[in-house]
Amino acid sequence: MKPSMLHQRAVLYAMAAAIVVGVASVLILRAKPTGVWVAVMILGPALVASVLSFVLARWRSADIFATRDTLSDEQIFGQYFAQSGIAASLVRELWHEVAETLHVPAGKLRPADRFGHELGGYWITSDELDALAQRAARRSRQADLAEIKTLGEYVHRLAVSKTQ
Repeated sequence: MKPSMLHQRAVLYAMAAAIVVGVASVLILRAKPTGVWVAVMILGPALVASVLSFVLARWRSADIFATRDTLSDEQIFGQYFAQSGIAASLVRELWHEVAETLHVPAGKLRPADRFGHELGGYWITSDELDALAQRAARRSRQADLAEIKTLGEYVHRLAVSKTQ
């Protein structure tokens, strides 16, 4: 099983355990007012588990990029896009758009990086991915980020739509 799937399962189990503990606490303590205890004992641990999920995803993403060599814009273009027919300036523009939006150093990105995994890999959703989807939609009506799986696809699809 992939590490990201293990992470998702661990968080899911932690949230379920938090809810069970919260419900059991409310029933055992039978405190008044019940509404306050329900909120504190059920929603509190679930909120903690959600925040923990966000923090762990950020750490995982930072670990992935910390071990990579930093490539210059010229190296990125030469290694991955030189044969594509896309202008180097457009590749650089789109590449840096993703890097800025997702708060990742541009030189650490690779075309095979997947959205929702290496890029913006939060458990439920990512505000940065939502912002990137909005930017892509402004650039091109045909660019649906839900269909684009990798950074390389993002560059190719948006570059093609810009030249049409």
